[in-house]
Amino acid sequence: MRVPYTRVDGTRGNIVLTPEQLGPGEMRLLNVQRIIQRSHQEQIAVASLEVTYDTAAGSVLVNAHSISNDHDQVFRVPMWDPLAQRSPTGGYPWRLEGTSITKTYIKNITDTEEDYVAFLVWQTGGMYMLGRKSIAPHETVNIDVKRLRDEQVPDENGQTIPLNISSGQLQWTLLRKDSFPDEDARANLSLLGRSEQVDIANGIATNYSCQNCCVGDHVGGYVSPSTLEIEYGQSASFQAYEMAETCYGFPYVYPTGASWTSSNAGMGQVSGGSITPQAAGQTNISASWQTQNSFVEPCPPGGGGPMFSFNAIAAICSSSRLGGPRIDEEQFTETAPSNALLIPECGECQTHMFTTSPPAATLTVKPKVRITSPSSVNDGQSNITFSASVEGGTPTSYQWTAEWPSGAGNSPGVTFGSPTAGSTSANAHWFASPNNACSASRNSTYKVKVTVTVSGQSADNEKDYTVKVPWDPAGVTTATPTITGGPVIGFDRTSGVWRVTSIGTLAYVSNVSKTINVPNSSQFYSKTDVHESKHVQQWDVTGLRGQYYDPATFYARIRNFTAPTSQALIQMLEAELSTFLREARRSADRKCNQAEIEAFGVSDPLSPQYIYQICGRTTFPNC
Repeated sequence: MRVPYTRVDGTRGNIVLTPEQLGPGEMRLLNVQRIIQRSHQEQIAVASLEVTYDTAAGSVLVNAHSISNDHDQVFRVPMWDPLAQRSPTGGYPWRLEGTSITKTYIKNITDTEEDYVAFLVWQTGGMYMLGRKSIAPHETVNIDVKRLRDEQVPDENGQTIPLNISSGQLQWTLLRKDSFPDEDARANLSLLGRSEQVDIANGIATNYSCQNCCVGDHVGGYVSPSTLEIEYGQSASFQAYEMAETCYGFPYVYPTGASWTSSNAGMGQVSGGSITPQAAGQTNISASWQTQNSFVEPCPPGGGGPMFSFNAIAAICSSSRLGGPRIDEEQFTETAPSNALLIPECGECQTHMFTTSPPAATLTVKPKVRITSPSSVNDGQSNITFSASVEGGTPTSYQWTAEWPSGAGNSPGVTFGSPTAGSTSANAHWFASPNNACSASRNSTYKVKVTVTVSGQSADNEKDYTVKVPWDPAGVTTATPTITGGPVIGFDRTSGVWRVTSIGTLAYVSNVSKTINVPNSSQFYSKTDVHESKHVQQWDVTGLRGQYYDPATFYARIRNFTAPTSQALIQMLEAELSTFLREARRSADRKCNQAEIEAFGVSDPLSPQYIYQICGRTTFPNC
């Protein structure tokens, strides 16, 4: 007898007991103290008993029990002849009500690794897919439903068991990956299982070995996603899915491992369903894997009887619901007929392994495109460069376009110098959004887009490109007007005083300066220049503001000035000029708002009729 086991950390070991020799009719109690000691020493999580004998089949019977730590309860450990079972499948009820727990055990009886698929179902139509798992030679796996539910462990599809679900059914089936001939008993019966339902608090323990009539059958398969589009530099992952059904016709789907190929080797190889393409283009991603169908050998002439006779517990599993043996809520408490029979199909269930390959998935890899350009420029700038950098292959075409908000005014547009080249230039043209003379933003943003084709695959990228009108103010006109020269003075012998005799060289100098902040390449230059030119004209001696500095007006004020000496008269004239200039400045400043209105009057009609418009104003910040 030996005990293959698995430790808590997942490592495995084996305990071999000393062989025993039994006489005819002899019964012997085997010493399992070594098993108990190793269990404590090595933190064994799950184990199984394997007994072999060298006499005729059925000549030796083995019975095993275990006891609780407090020696208050005894648990039966059913022994099973692996090659006498119906099929390598299971369909067990499970309950998690109160202090009751259910654990399921699946064991590999062979020296070859096999796979199995398991899932849980419950009455509301829910399913929890544990998926395809490997089981090592002679390994026993334990499925703890309570842990899966209470810890909300996600299944293969990311689903969890609702916490309010307390009963259901567990289904599992062998998935062969051995090299045994189909007629080999080990190929068809390599796994066995059992479910243990225990309620320590209430002193109840039951176990189940319900088997399905045959293994799950392949129905179809697919690759997900069926189509995928990515950008060069990204990776793609695909998953193969097996579509199967129990021998009772209940469908289920689970992810499965597969061999993968790509139809376009130049784009790179696919491994484990993942690929990081080495070039742009399109390829078909194909998956293939080994799967199985079941069949039953026909009975010999004359038919055959039932293969197995089950006890009352087995009778509970006899009807089909949820894809297998029924979970009958009432029969858990009622007594089933003691001699109930479960009659399978005549003959033995066998499996046939074959390779399946579902329709390929289509992977499209777009080239990766980047645009290099300034994020913002000023209106009127020229030779702005836009460049496209491409990864994933050599481009066969480029196309540059631009978009702008619907309803924008002032003729929006970007004219590309080389719209079909990898690098192009353009001039900056501001547009009005919203299309309103007084509320249009000073910043107008285009979306510049380039479309590139590589290996038949087109990709594009776009970038915001903002044209600004940043000049505030657009222009400035300043003036420091004055009167130069002086009047002619002379001595009046008749009256004996000095007096002004003529206007002399008195002259007006505006000292006006015009500054245009808008560059002459901007569409707003002419508008600004006309506006500021009007301000320059307003400082002419006959202009709106310069009129207050007219030398004739000043002469009229001083023509009758007299003084006993020439020096005294000059001092009087200088003082009066200072007063005159102060008064003229005050008068000119009072015309500031009117001057702006006049300037807007000549510039407003000029295009573009946005931003630098009067918009109903009568006062201005600079006045």
